[in-house]
Amino acid sequence: MFENKLIKTVLGIEFKDDSFTVACLKSNLSGISLISSSMFPFKDDDETINEIKKFTGRYLTGPFNVFISIPDKWTITKFTEIPLPKGEGSVLQLARYEIERHIPFQIDDIFYDAVIADKKNSSCTAALIAVPKEKIEGIRKLFERLAINIDGISISHFAVLSAIELSAVKAGGWREVLGITSISDIFGGRDETGIALVIGKNEMVLSVIKNNLCQYFKTIPYDAEKPIDIISEGISFIIKEALSELSLQKMHKLTISGDSPLLQNLADALKVRLGVNTQTLNPLAGFLPADRAAEMQGLAPSIGACLSGLGLASMKLNLLPHKIKRDSKRVSGLITKISAAAVILLGVSIMAEGIVNEKRALARLADEVKKNESELAKVEKLAAGLKTIEERQSFLSNIKINDIILNVLLELTNLMPQDAWITSLSFKETQDKGLKPPAKEQAIRAELTISGFADSSSKLISLLEGSAFFEKVEFVGPIKKSGAKEDFKIKAVVVHKKDAGSKK
Repeated sequence: MFENKLIKTVLGIEFKDDSFTVACLKSNLSGISLISSSMFPFKDDDETINEIKKFTGRYLTGPFNVFISIPDKWTITKFTEIPLPKGEGSVLQLARYEIERHIPFQIDDIFYDAVIADKKNSSCTAALIAVPKEKIEGIRKLFERLAINIDGISISHFAVLSAIELSAVKAGGWREVLGITSISDIFGGRDETGIALVIGKNEMVLSVIKNNLCQYFKTIPYDAEKPIDIISEGISFIIKEALSELSLQKMHKLTISGDSPLLQNLADALKVRLGVNTQTLNPLAGFLPADRAAEMQGLAPSIGACLSGLGLASMKLNLLPHKIKRDSKRVSGLITKISAAAVILLGVSIMAEGIVNEKRALARLADEVKKNESELAKVEKLAAGLKTIEERQSFLSNIKINDIILNVLLELTNLMPQDAWITSLSFKETQDKGLKPPAKEQAIRAELTISGFADSSSKLISLLEGSAFFEKVEFVGPIKKSGAKEDFKIKAVVVHKKDAGSKK
């Protein structure tokens, strides 16, 4: 498995009615590269078979995969809405049911597959593709004589779209091994609608693409001798018609590809007519140098079939029965797990080394403690002495505060008239930040709050203000009548000074 994963040879073959083109690709850690290509007549006579064997014998020296693309016109493609499937098996079951309803062939007489094109809440749009077995019979006989197994069959247009999709990103190589996949935005960003136009000699294929998946495609014949304005007008109408059919409001990007002298002029004309971001590109730009890519655009279906078959492209189609479609993320799962295990082991070894180093450091610290035990004992004795002094100081401070409280209570008793009484009293010591030693020793400040009843609450303010103990005397809240008495709440700042007397 690992050998096949790291270094492999892949044959991509595009079949037409009377010929087929073979592209031999090499995939290794550096990426995917084209080794060679050749065209052969679509025959199974001895001469053709010998020529093919010479080609494959020259380049196929180990395990290899074969992926082919067949003409779109050989197949029947229908886009339809189906319930959201739970897995690949249920997709094929739904596809079989829909194909029996919509395609005029017996299910035993066709090869078929389904590709999910757009997912919704409870349903999805699927492309149902079927090809009569008789169309594949000639290919099957040819490969039987070559003793070569086919790994996948796609359709030409999907293969070209796969090549276009991956033309702007790095595909395969070490990224595939590690399960790193690059998401192409060549057709537009996430949930954006893109239009792809692939131009051939006498016809062009129009596709509507969302999230790199084809939701609609149509083959359009055209006359290259007509003025470009007439061609662009017809294409613009068909594009708008397709968007309307799919209930899409707008398109975000138009991508035009193909080996045609009309390419750039048509792109410019459509950009003006549609007012959309338009680009032209070569689908082989990501795999070949610019000069070779321009000369070999005809290999796009062959190379695209390989990219799709290897699971690197978004559209994974395989018309062969009982063949599992590859996914580069799944194939690389084991290697990713091994890499993760290696990282975990490395992390554990680093942690173990750290624990050993910590134990050594603790041992050295213990030795240092033993050497300085006598000095530590002196420090501990000194700390104990300081704690005793702090406790005595706190005790004396509490006595002093209690003495102040008693003096305040005595002062209140002397000041309050006989018609007033106190129901609650709060005494809270505060720090006077404006004082510095020894001034702090001469003046202690606190906040006093009293509540109660009196015949006249206003008289209490003047009585308290006349005392040497109280400053900033004021009511807290409104005065309320309670029968014949007034309910009051008064706050004052307590200032106790040594040898305090009456205010003058």
